[in-house]
Amino acid sequence: MKNSFKNKIELLSLSYVKEMTILLIVDLLIIGIGVVAYLYLKEIVIVIIAVILIAVFTYLYLYRYTLLLEQKERELMEELISLISYFELFLSNGNTVYSSLSMLTPYASPQMDEHLNDLLKDIDNDKSVTPFIDFSKKFKGEVVEPLMLSIYQMIDNGGQGDNFLEFDTMFSSISKEYKTSKIDRHKKKLESLTNWPLFASGFITISLSISIIAVIGDYINVI
Repeated sequence: MKNSFKNKIELLSLSYVKEMTILLIVDLLIIGIGVVAYLYLKEIVIVIIAVILIAVFTYLYLYRYTLLLEQKERELMEELISLISYFELFLSNGNTVYSSLSMLTPYASPQMDEHLNDLLKDIDNDKSVTPFIDFSKKFKGEVVEPLMLSIYQMIDNGGQGDNFLEFDTMFSSISKEYKTSKIDRHKKKLESLTNWPLFASGFITISLSISIIAVIGDYINVI
């Protein structure tokens, strides 16, 4: 579990030690403020609030890596779809499949450039469909493998004919579907933002309720 979590952080090009140090410092800071506040105010509610803050912050801080990784995977997929548009253009201009793939590298991000160069090297050493399947495994989802298989099928005819039309139809459908899902994600994200005021007011209500109960308890003890 720890190794998997550490690998997730490293996939984001972040330092595991630095990230865990930040988490520890903030948690210790909350504990320190809670202890000082409790010693000064003598209210148990301070301890409860401090524990809640630590739990909430730790959860959100760690869950952020999952969100960042998902975002990185989406961005890589969006880049691939964008590059395939160029790939189609290069093919339509009479370039071979291999040449069209190699012409994508100047437009690729460092990570995508690495994936493309690995694909080209694998194609040089293996003329089977294996390099295309291995390339598709570097992306999340099931849409990349059919695309890469379709690209492989175009090798024999130089990217022309029925195989090209089949690939173009498949890619257009996948591209349209992915753009639609992207719009839906943005809508859900905007909708989720409207819930934050409710969470904030709920937290404030709970904190006030605990404070009132604590005050009433102290008042009863005095009586």
